[in-house]
Amino acid sequence: MPDRTEVLPFKGSTLRVSVYTFFYLLLFGLLVSYGLMGMNWTSFFAFSLAAVLPVAAVITLLTAWGNRFLFDDAQGAIIKPGRRPVPYGRITGIFINQRGRSLDVFLQQGWRGTTFLVEALDASERGRLDEALAARFPGLQVRKKRWTTAVAVVVMLALLIAGFGVAHGYLYKRFPQLAKTPGAVTWEAEKSKKRSQTEYLEDFEFTLPAGVDLITDMGSQMFFEDKIKKLRVKVAADIQRPDLASYEKLLRRGMGVKDYYELLDLSYRSRVGVIPVFLRSLELQGLENITVYRIGPPFLRGYITQGTRDGEEESHIVLVGDRPHEEIHFFITGPKRAPEKFLRTIVSTTRVVKMPGV
Repeated sequence: MPDRTEVLPFKGSTLRVSVYTFFYLLLFGLLVSYGLMGMNWTSFFAFSLAAVLPVAAVITLLTAWGNRFLFDDAQGAIIKPGRRPVPYGRITGIFINQRGRSLDVFLQQGWRGTTFLVEALDASERGRLDEALAARFPGLQVRKKRWTTAVAVVVMLALLIAGFGVAHGYLYKRFPQLAKTPGAVTWEAEKSKKRSQTEYLEDFEFTLPAGVDLITDMGSQMFFEDKIKKLRVKVAADIQRPDLASYEKLLRRGMGVKDYYELLDLSYRSRVGVIPVFLRSLELQGLENITVYRIGPPFLRGYITQGTRDGEEESHIVLVGDRPHEEIHFFITGPKRAPEKFLRTIVSTTRVVKMPGV
């Protein structure tokens, strides 16, 4: 064994480590973003990348500081920053893998498995490293590690893809109604001269079909009933979601949506993406014989969902304005499905206005 300390440490390339880290970050980020958000993957990817990059930078700096080692013959140990010295007698294996113009060196200590000694060591250092190892461990064979970083990355990517595939398969099997795609309404604005009484709720005005009478007005909610057709109508506006209030802007930015309608629109149009598909499953859960229609100009933006739940027909109309929280919902229930004319009257007469006196 040499009678001196190897004063020149073996140092990995910070630049190469940074490039590898950024490449893997992009690779996993793209896959995770598409698997979670589907068609809105770009917004989620940009948002998550901005959040992760500072953390990755700190990890890279710490890795660069510790990405070196030297042989200390006075102690009879390998010295690595941030780690306890490893006595020569504990070393049972050395593995060297070449990755382009750089080397990754691993150390094995019996049953403890392998750990990194240095990453992205310049390939020109191979001769000096072989001489240093041969001088200190003459009977130890240097081998190539089978479980390389590239293999680990491929396996993890495969597991991620399989995981997203299983999640999508489960959702579509558990909720068959997810296969329903929304249609588009082709109605024109009603021009009837005779109109029922105009109702006001928050920033909206609307007119219900003839025969529908007000039962209760609770401020942000109104209840109506058509006793002949046995249809009940609940109208709600100024929807509060306290559980999401503190995270609303953050969530919208990450998902690439501006308001509730865009979130609903994303969930209905997405065939891929665990988050939007799951949100659509919540919207349609428990409904059978579903029909879904997307509403656009000349009316307010929105959606109509109809289906059967526990033997009763349900229709849900949601319409939104251009400003935040301009959102109104019509929940129509009864023994028979609300007819198209009934829905058309509500959709074509609902507008965003300022309440009288406001």
